[in-house]
Amino acid sequence: MGLKEDFRNGTTLEQRLKLKAKLGLNIDTEYKFGNKSKNINNSNNMFLDNDLNVSYNKFYKNFDAEVNKRKSFQYKTSYGHFREMPIIENMIMYETFHGNSMTDNPFALFLEIVKQDVEKKYIHVWVLSHKPEEDIQVQRFIEMENLYFVDLYSDEYLSAIARAKFLINNTSFPPYFFRREEQIYINTWHGTPLKTLGKDMAGSYGQHKNLARNFLQATHILSPNRFTGEKIIYSHDIDGVYQGEIIEEGYPRIDLAQSTTTKYLDDVLMKDVKFDKNKKTILYAPTWRGEVDSVGNINDELLEKVLIMKNSLPDNYQILLKVHPLLYKYVKNDNRFENIVISDYLDINEISAFIDVLITDYSSAFIDFLATKKPIILFQYDQEQYLADRGVYISLDKLSIPIITSDEELEVLLRDVDNLTSEYIEFDEFAYTQVGNSSEKIINHIFANQKVVTVDYSNSLKNILVWTGKLTNEKVYQINKLSVLNKNILLWHPAKVSVEEEECIKGLKRNIKIFYNVGEIVFDQKNYALYTLIRKNEVHQELITDAQQIFSSNVRRMFGSLHFETVIDFDGISDFWIQQFYYGFPEAKKILYLSLSDINKFETINKNVTKLIPMFNNVVSTNVLIRSLKLENTIKLEIDNDLNDYSFSEVNIDGKKYIVNIPSNDAIVTNFKSELVDSKFVKSQKLSVLILEHNRDKNLVSILDKYFSEVDNEKDDLVIYGDENQIINYLHDNRLYRSNILVLSKKIDINIVRAMFTNAKIIFDLVNLKYDNNFEDFTHSISQNTKIIKYDSSNVLKKYDGLYNTFGFNSIDEGIFTIKEFKHYLSLLNILGNDYINVLDSEFKFNTNKLADNNSANINNLMDISRS
Repeated sequence: MGLKEDFRNGTTLEQRLKLKAKLGLNIDTEYKFGNKSKNINNSNNMFLDNDLNVSYNKFYKNFDAEVNKRKSFQYKTSYGHFREMPIIENMIMYETFHGNSMTDNPFALFLEIVKQDVEKKYIHVWVLSHKPEEDIQVQRFIEMENLYFVDLYSDEYLSAIARAKFLINNTSFPPYFFRREEQIYINTWHGTPLKTLGKDMAGSYGQHKNLARNFLQATHILSPNRFTGEKIIYSHDIDGVYQGEIIEEGYPRIDLAQSTTTKYLDDVLMKDVKFDKNKKTILYAPTWRGEVDSVGNINDELLEKVLIMKNSLPDNYQILLKVHPLLYKYVKNDNRFENIVISDYLDINEISAFIDVLITDYSSAFIDFLATKKPIILFQYDQEQYLADRGVYISLDKLSIPIITSDEELEVLLRDVDNLTSEYIEFDEFAYTQVGNSSEKIINHIFANQKVVTVDYSNSLKNILVWTGKLTNEKVYQINKLSVLNKNILLWHPAKVSVEEEECIKGLKRNIKIFYNVGEIVFDQKNYALYTLIRKNEVHQELITDAQQIFSSNVRRMFGSLHFETVIDFDGISDFWIQQFYYGFPEAKKILYLSLSDINKFETINKNVTKLIPMFNNVVSTNVLIRSLKLENTIKLEIDNDLNDYSFSEVNIDGKKYIVNIPSNDAIVTNFKSELVDSKFVKSQKLSVLILEHNRDKNLVSILDKYFSEVDNEKDDLVIYGDENQIINYLHDNRLYRSNILVLSKKIDINIVRAMFTNAKIIFDLVNLKYDNNFEDFTHSISQNTKIIKYDSSNVLKKYDGLYNTFGFNSIDEGIFTIKEFKHYLSLLNILGNDYINVLDSEFKFNTNKLADNNSANINNLMDISRS
């Protein structure tokens, strides 16, 4: 029984090992999951410190239990194991659409390599996500002795992507894959983009994260034209930083429309569909539309369109159907399409050699077909509906190719099909590289270093990497300040993006690149044990080299061969990211950013990383309390007071004017009624704001008593934010309720309230500073004319010997004061507006002169701070 028969008809361990032996995948060792044996060398005494040996062996033995918990862990650790084995120099691995077929650009390159490799020195490995015996394309090559097919995500697959010298893919490899230094990775992509790509796509942010990562891993990216290359590079934020080659020599697959012979027609196509050599052929290739659960209706609609074409064409024409892969599995079993629907496994460009007219809709197949210089029809009967939520790069109304939007127009056109033009101006923009030898040029370049046309989108600028953690307006502000530097600014963002973060991302400068985290650190069993040991232990001299290797490999997994001059961790006291940034970038300048929240929680930081923080080049914050940490490497950042976190519009609801913190859009406003505030108070010139977020019962009554007896001016407008019911009851019980008092419920976000009243005369912010993580964001946008009196009953400021312009303003007299007790309000207010420095010195006994030099720095100036 032959090898291919073994693989087709069985999946026993013995048969899989036979395949591995043929492929050279188990030269060094055999590795299986769970309770099966592992022939892996493991030293019980790796370290001089015996406590480390005990822990290491414990974690090493726990590996099996972890592996059995989830498939993704199995895949990445198996792949990590195979990465430790030697590269197989004569192996080429091909993957198209995650194993869906043996087609497209990888297939065309495969044909060219086989043609040139007369000595059969190369091993060819094709990835399939289905059984080889059901694939008509695979059967053409089943007798090749140096060709093997592997199951997607099998051990064979994982070993091949880890060990094959050459990797050819038209989409992307899994998140755990990252190219080894010796490997050559050709990403061919799969079409000139009509619809948007990457960050330009509608929908969830970061949906292109693994693709962007794959492009950074690739040594070569194929581009059929300048338009496609630019869209791939810029939509995935790799402009300026991509280290490989962009080869602009056309698409290999389009060669097939010119090189495929009648032997293919007789041996392949005619066995798949009913084909009359004496008739001309129309190929209808519509895009997928609709939902999977409405397949019946889609089939009916598809049949209706096919019948219109059949009935409209002259008798000397026949029609064939090539549908989207998502629809093919349903259409192939519908006998109404018998003998006309082409197998999904066949390549459309080989078929195009025998096609006289192409009818498609929104598919980039029409751009490939331009090279044949045959007629094209774009049948877009649902154009308005289809394009409603889909961005496009190519303006449809400017195409010279005929666009038909109704059945009646199609009927008229097809009756006169022989007179269709085949000259289109789009040829000069999209098909100018397609002269029939793209595959040959590309293979000769990669294997024999022959010259090709390449386009360089890189620059010579140094790179700065920022781990964002959860984005906030304050972080965006600081990141945007970096954008003025003459450097590439790359953000490493968590995989998920909240609604609030979407708005933050929109506020980033255009030249800042965003890469969304995908996947996890990759390790084999040994490195799993080492990683666990590192995560659970304080800095240990014997672990530093291993820690650098493990965390650096995670950087390579995300960013390929990119080198970073400076790295900034904005995630504060997250122990994993502190370790990732400290160990993962041994040569880079390292900066840790702490928010007020991080400073307040600093004492709770994981003890395993506390010794790493002093070893960062700088620990920075916009908050003066950064100095309370007693770290020698701390720097307080300057803050410009021109930051405005919110934009407001006035809206009219039920005849009354309100202010809302979003653009005035009726469809959106209805979702934000809880954040509406009477515009009279927002615009008030004599306004006091009393913020009582956590004050209730006797405490609330006490504060209101003092305010109204000692501070209140009944002529001034007043906004009180807090427990709405208690406040209203207090006002009525004390006969204090009047038209110029607005009570705001805590249903409204406190940050909205703060931002909306930045023009107030005085803001009494009684939210305890110790628990008020957002106050410093508020102060960045405060009006110069507003005086803020901030409550600090827990003496947070005592951590730093005094009281002055605490939250980032340039001078004390800009009016931000902090007090410990409510009784200080009146004495402070009596002389507020006169001599602020004397107020601070006399009332609170602080010597402000010694605080004049606060050693502030701008975050973008930190790039020039020496490492010492």
